[in-house]
Amino acid sequence: MNLNMTTNKKYLYVTKCLIPQMLWQRICDLPESEQFRYAYITSFIKVMGTDNNRFHNVNISHKVWLNRIGSGYRRYIDDLKAWNIIGIQTNEDGSESFSEGHHAKCYSITLEANKSGWILKDYHKRKSKSVPDDLVAVKNGFDLTDPIISYTYASMELLLVDDENDIQSRNIPSVIPLDEDQLEMVCDIIKGEHWLRKLETKNYTIDYGKNSGRLYHPVICMPKTAREHVWFQDSDVVMDYDIKSCFPVLLTAMVPESEKAEYKKVLDGDIYASIIEGTTRDREDCKVAFQQFLNGFVSNYVSKWFEQHFPLTFKAIEGDYQNMSKRLQTMESNIIVKGLIPLCIQNGYTGLITCHDGWMNSGTFKHEAEVVNYVKNEIFKVCGYMPVIKASRRKQDDNPPFPIKANSDGKTVTDEEHALLLQHPTYRNVYFEMRGADRERKQWAREIHRCRGDGRVIRRQREAKRRYIRLAGEWVRLLEEYLQINKKENK
Repeated sequence: MNLNMTTNKKYLYVTKCLIPQMLWQRICDLPESEQFRYAYITSFIKVMGTDNNRFHNVNISHKVWLNRIGSGYRRYIDDLKAWNIIGIQTNEDGSESFSEGHHAKCYSITLEANKSGWILKDYHKRKSKSVPDDLVAVKNGFDLTDPIISYTYASMELLLVDDENDIQSRNIPSVIPLDEDQLEMVCDIIKGEHWLRKLETKNYTIDYGKNSGRLYHPVICMPKTAREHVWFQDSDVVMDYDIKSCFPVLLTAMVPESEKAEYKKVLDGDIYASIIEGTTRDREDCKVAFQQFLNGFVSNYVSKWFEQHFPLTFKAIEGDYQNMSKRLQTMESNIIVKGLIPLCIQNGYTGLITCHDGWMNSGTFKHEAEVVNYVKNEIFKVCGYMPVIKASRRKQDDNPPFPIKANSDGKTVTDEEHALLLQHPTYRNVYFEMRGADRERKQWAREIHRCRGDGRVIRRQREAKRRYIRLAGEWVRLLEEYLQINKKENK
């Protein structure tokens, strides 16, 4: 696998944009450079505002538009507002409002634009030069006099990103309409590419969150699927660690003594599984609902579960709902950011990168035991419960290159031919189902490392792998059919 090791090179990018169908009807006849400006604005709002398949408003600085659209960006935003494609949050007097600190405005895609459907389109030949090593901190404006930021920057400098040809997600062709499942996957892909691009061109910032003290950098911001393309220079292995059920564990500190013993028993198992038992919800959905419950005391199935099983804890959260999520995030950052990183600095542990409720390090990192024990003991001091630290191992050879546009004989089709093929429902459905099965196969493979032999997890991984192999075979067969027909037509 090729890795980008040059620190001052030019990159030729394909920028993927999501475009509402009602906007595409207006701009499809415009020059591509004009299309891109409209498309980039709507795509960035859609992608950055989509989290766990839920869409919300998103704060965006004018610098984003200035960097990618140019100084005339305002005209394109005004057109999109006039066409009822996007909305911007306003004050009582109708003027556009700024977020706290006057750095960003709150954007959204209108309901009408969302309902019109979405297409995916590639825009080519956008050159970008990486920032020289000695100017990264100056250009991006982060403070290297802060020891925590300085340590994190030094660790980020040890990272490499898969070569563009090896990043599977960059090979989805355009122009194609998307259904809801495909739209979710593509949002994840585009968001990942955005942060991978920032990382490989060194065009990123490292800074603290305003309220919680959490540390933010590209590796934290990118989706998990994108992290699969990030490696350390000194090893083809990456170790990922995270605190199992971190927020529920930290919540133990606020649980009244009369309910604490029973609450710890639930944590000894899987609190998310306990909450969704007897429902059709899945674990990932439960995590989101748990966060919503803590963030604003949202009445949902998590709040009802707490009210039924731990009524005193429910009342404690209800009485402090405006600060609860912030308090838990501050507890987490005090341990991971303000505790773990200074420990690494003091003891000379290099090459560790924190990720909110966990961290990642190279396969050559020799201090895993010390780091894990430190985190577990600090959490125990705070909340009186000894957590489980889950570890997963990622190796480059574990994820063979995805067979984009290649058949069993090694013959290939061009991007344009592949885009035409995707207009055929059979081919298109097989292609996206195969990609979904491949993603699921990798997710369950990671779970196997964490669960250490759980039979249910192993069965799910094998089922996903068999489905992927079946769909890949069907996909190759369709490709070969196409190539055979094309060969006859050429004769």
